[in-house]
Amino acid sequence: MNINSVVNGFSISPSVAGNISMKSRKKLVFLLSESLSPQTNYIVSLVDTTDFTGNSSNSFSFEFMTGLLS
Repeated sequence: MNINSVVNGFSISPSVAGNISMKSRKKLVFLLSESLSPQTNYIVSLVDTTDFTGNSSNSFSFEFMTGLLS
């Protein structure tokens, strides 16, 4: 994937600060620079990305919920 399109197309809602890096052509890593809020539903999306030759890639999203602090 084209890293610039990944950076521009990556989002987390509600917003969370962090950094994106590509570990390989198929492995994207997002490192948080702040903690996630407890009992919060997050949606991670990757849209409008392109591969290395400029071809459009499919959009992708998933969601998860954090638990209680113990």
